[in-house]
Amino acid sequence: MMKKNRKKPPIILALNPSAKYLGIAIFKGNELIYWKIRKLREKGKGPDKVLTKVEEKLLKLMADYEPEIVIVGHPSRLQLKNSPFLRLLLKEIRKLAKRKNHLIIPLIEARKHVCKDMKPTKMNTAKIIATYHCPWLYRRYEKELKKEIEGQWWKKKYHTVLFDAVALGLHCYEKISRRTLSPPPEAKSQP
Repeated sequence: MMKKNRKKPPIILALNPSAKYLGIAIFKGNELIYWKIRKLREKGKGPDKVLTKVEEKLLKLMADYEPEIVIVGHPSRLQLKNSPFLRLLLKEIRKLAKRKNHLIIPLIEARKHVCKDMKPTKMNTAKIIATYHCPWLYRRYEKELKKEIEGQWWKKKYHTVLFDAVALGLHCYEKISRRTLSPPPEAKSQP
């Protein structure tokens, strides 16, 4: 009996940076194996110390899980315009991600992938992920839904950065499995 030569599922590190939080999701194939929300802002710590701490945490995650692909959600132009810290954070993440195959895609692209025919909002993305992909995250979705139902739509939706990171990972995996996602072009060396 001959063994089938099966390819191991890729490890994908999905990062969703925002001005206050970093959503992190790690996939083995299409299975979510690690998720976390990192608080970025701390009283008394300047941007340099915060960026150093983020770099340490990401390097540890990369060493522990050894992802083949790092995918980063690109914030909107308005978010980047209004937050100098977010621009610095994105630059730092890009620098770290260059060590691996990395992709930076607009967040809306991942939301559209997850939401299919629904409007690609943060809450619709969270609902679909919590209902169909990762039911163990449903309680986190309910917390965000409660804010909306109680008319507190203006309160920061803490868990949505996590759901967006999960959406990025799912989107990336599907594109890889369909082979429609190509790694970034290699830098050409000058002779």
